[in-house]
Amino acid sequence: METTNPPLETYGGATAKAARVASVFAEQDRVLGHGRRIVADLGLHMTSTFNVPSTNPSAGSQTYPSATTARYAYRGKFTLTPGHFLMAQVVCAPSGQTQKLAASYVASGAGGFVLFDATLDNGSNTTTISRAVSCPPSENQYAGETTSSGAMFRELYRFRVPMTPDEVDAKPEELAKWSDDVTVELTIRYQGGVRPVHVIVYEVPYGYAREFGDNNDWASSCFTSNGETLSKYPVPYPVTATDLGPGDPSNGSTYVYTVQERQRSDLGPLLVCASAWSERAQSVTSSETDPISLNSTTLTDIWQTSLNAWDADGSGWSLASGANARQWNTSGPYHEMRGNDAVVPVRVRVYARRSAGAGIGTIRVWSQGYSAGGQISINSGTWQWWETTAHLRCGLGAEDTSVCQILGSVSVGTTTIQIAYITVEYANL
Repeated sequence: METTNPPLETYGGATAKAARVASVFAEQDRVLGHGRRIVADLGLHMTSTFNVPSTNPSAGSQTYPSATTARYAYRGKFTLTPGHFLMAQVVCAPSGQTQKLAASYVASGAGGFVLFDATLDNGSNTTTISRAVSCPPSENQYAGETTSSGAMFRELYRFRVPMTPDEVDAKPEELAKWSDDVTVELTIRYQGGVRPVHVIVYEVPYGYAREFGDNNDWASSCFTSNGETLSKYPVPYPVTATDLGPGDPSNGSTYVYTVQERQRSDLGPLLVCASAWSERAQSVTSSETDPISLNSTTLTDIWQTSLNAWDADGSGWSLASGANARQWNTSGPYHEMRGNDAVVPVRVRVYARRSAGAGIGTIRVWSQGYSAGGQISINSGTWQWWETTAHLRCGLGAEDTSVCQILGSVSVGTTTIQIAYITVEYANL
């Protein structure tokens, strides 16, 4: 793209054009378009049995969920990537039966729903986005699973539903309201005889808008309009202009650096999104995920009770993608240990409570025997989010091996804590 603006002589002796500076702003506008973070992940998760069986639903006892009770399978809390909204995807097998109580428990009809609710909070306003996915019923006896070879794969359904705030297309001010500095509390519920194979919620790039009255700490330069080049440059010589003065920070060399710093410091992965829900073991009568209970006075892995310390060979979550979000002041060339260690700053959130006793429960996130952080103390009987920040070991690149494990203990043996959901996400610390 050429320009009619006269060339400017730079100190390096090269010729600079406004068009070249425009391309820098345009590239900054493209950065936010690469996000696809997964913020919730449910399903079979390697188990061989659905929570909803294929047996006779009128045998007398309750073996199926109610048709009217929505059961919480996931809760998550995280910071929304600027310029993104959520997309929900459901892959399910044909739904099973439900039950109701008459003289005894009897069939109440096959079918089910996956319910998504996301509450967005920008610090001044909140809005809740709700979506429901209807999962078609099985036509087999007792609405059971098909047992012939490969039949379940042929019968799978896949649904995708966007979770976008109302009027963001029609009103730019609505898009600006939810474009940045937004915290999300997300819930996923199953109602009826849902047989989920894989349920995820992930971020998708949508659009970024800001009011001129906002602070100048934007995550995109907003130089282009819907990806199209502007018809004329806002200033004749953006090489030498630092900004356009109060109220319009969208151009100038100073603002290039401001946007770059914001993108460098605030964009990063969500590393762990965990739920205690188990398709194999979850009670059909519970309206909330059956939590994991812990009353050991020695550190014990929450999901692998045979582990009492971090184990490189044990199961866990990978923090490898954290290597793409390490910061220069904690993982620069003078802070890398042994040539393969770096750290990623994170925010740890645990949805838990103390269910018995008067002692204190402790949760710690480990990513190496010498790297433990994110210690959280649980001392209340009320279900709530407990939060802390930490630096966890990751590799120098996303291909480097890394294992994150979550362990807990209580101060006295008469105390029990319960853990239902955990998220660990990158944070600018």
